[in-house]
Amino acid sequence: MQLHLPWPPTVNSYYGGGMHGRRYVTHKGKAFCESVVDICEQRNVQQIRHSVAVIAHMHPPDRRTRDCDNYWKALLDSMTAGRVWDDDSRVRLQIGEMLDPVRGGLVVVTVIDHDGDAAQGLRAMLAGIAESECDEWEA
Repeated sequence: MQLHLPWPPTVNSYYGGGMHGRRYVTHKGKAFCESVVDICEQRNVQQIRHSVAVIAHMHPPDRRTRDCDNYWKALLDSMTAGRVWDDDSRVRLQIGEMLDPVRGGLVVVTVIDHDGDAAQGLRAMLAGIAESECDEWEA
């Protein structure tokens, strides 16, 4: 499954801090979540009930420096609200890549079966890269 989603808020602007240490989803976070839910409904997304790998190609709205990891919480929580899966604990592997900006920002999210051939090949490739990089650092 592939979804083209709007640019998400960072985790810092998705959640706000309330009184007594309570956290809440901000207006910006709710608006993003509603957009994702609408996209999932338009696509008639069928809820996944197995482990998945998620690949996010992130096109920010401008050239500012950004931390790729600051966007995952909003993405995954909103995809849960959009009934892509019943709980984001189904996500066993996440890969995000920050790419060139596009007007308004865009995230192309690909969801694949964690136990399928594509994800197994991906995990094997990542393990091979990690092993070769460790060998180079130890030398």
